[in-house]
Amino acid sequence: MNIEISDRARKEINEIASYIAKDSIYYAKKTVNEIYDRIISLGTGIYMGRKVPELNDDTIHELLYKNYRIIFEIKENDIKIAKVITIFHSSREFENAYKSK
Repeated sequence: MNIEISDRARKEINEIASYIAKDSIYYAKKTVNEIYDRIISLGTGIYMGRKVPELNDDTIHELLYKNYRIIFEIKENDIKIAKVITIFHSSREFENAYKSK
């Protein structure tokens, strides 16, 4: 199985790191590493996580990491692909976070 990370998701990871680094570079690095570890875990099972409750779409799932939602799309062709679409703090309204940018 392949894992792809959108440019948007990479930018959001950098923004998360920058925000946390204002208080602690150590925790910024730790958080980013743990987010990537969570994404890499998709390699063990494309159907990890849950279907996003706000959407009626079997191909859009999410993994949770602490207070962050990692939203990804499942594509099944000859090769199964999990494409990370966006990552955002769960305190944000889903519609605003999912549709913005």
